[in-house]
Amino acid sequence: MKQFGISDHVNLPSWIHHLKTSKELYQQHARAGFHFGVELTTISGYLEAYDRAHGSDEGYERPRVPGVDPIAFPLTAEELNECGVEYVIGAEHWLLNAPRTQDGVVKEMQRQNLYIATSPLVDIVGHPYCMYGTYENKLGQQEPFHDFSIVPLSMREELIAAMKENGKAMEANVSYFSGDYSERWRHDYAEFVRQAFEGGVPITIGTDCHGPVYADHNATYERYLAPLGFQTTDFSAPIFGRRRRG
Repeated sequence: MKQFGISDHVNLPSWIHHLKTSKELYQQHARAGFHFGVELTTISGYLEAYDRAHGSDEGYERPRVPGVDPIAFPLTAEELNECGVEYVIGAEHWLLNAPRTQDGVVKEMQRQNLYIATSPLVDIVGHPYCMYGTYENKLGQQEPFHDFSIVPLSMREELIAAMKENGKAMEANVSYFSGDYSERWRHDYAEFVRQAFEGGVPITIGTDCHGPVYADHNATYERYLAPLGFQTTDFSAPIFGRRRRG
């Protein structure tokens, strides 16, 4: 591993002070190959506007309007430049008022992933098709996300084309090859990573480490990605330090 970065989450505009604290800590420990990044979560445009107006999400109530929420990022290009962010991971984590049915969840994830892939703020599309909890299948039963085939091939191809066209990298997140995901899911997701790579999308590695102890997951990646032909030289780093617009 020659280059790495830490990318804390920013989920609301009011969290920018956390990012500024991270930058101070980064500067204290800066060294060659260590980069300062951030992971921006796609959030409701209603929530983003409320948080900016009130300095917090405390007391927020979603407007009583039908349909899914507009999508927003919590920080602007100006704020990212001000904080000296070297690279941005954009990632979806929640359904923005979409129905938790199989079709509803898949369509909502695609909507957010395409928003991320076309945003001028983003360098890396983080863990696309991030699925948590359960969804209601077509029989009306609650089912965990153990079958990656519920994401149609046409959607995967659409996202790969959008990432390539807009110059984005895609994160191969270790949590998809471990944790609560089924063995079938892990192999199917590895095939998707390979599909993106062969489609011309640079692949980055993301550990999704959310604590002070870092575990080396190279053996886990090797188990699922090496049989598909991946070699060490196939993984990429984003362009660090570009000035953001938009």
